[in-house]
Amino acid sequence: MSDIQQRRYRRDSSGKHETGRGKRIVNTEERIDDIIREHLLLPNGPINTGSNLVEDLDADSLDTVQIMMWIEDEFDISVDQDDFEELVTVGEVHEFVKRHIGEK
Repeated sequence: MSDIQQRRYRRDSSGKHETGRGKRIVNTEERIDDIIREHLLLPNGPINTGSNLVEDLDADSLDTVQIMMWIEDEFDISVDQDDFEELVTVGEVHEFVKRHIGEK
């Protein structure tokens, strides 16, 4: 079981999310950024939506598959690996997930 699966996000009565470490996650983009940051061991802080997962954040193909799996688990969605592999930037991942969960 992955670290992110073990620390599952909890939703409080306000609809906001909280990680197992008490960090408030308030929207989809921040939840995705948290997954990417944790998996790639990036420092805290915002991730530029224009950041290329491979070129800027040094993700390899295994990283992208694992990030996809964590996102599937976090948002309770099923993602076709071929579709996910076409995503290049963090912003594209944000938009892809929001489409799959019906968020605008």
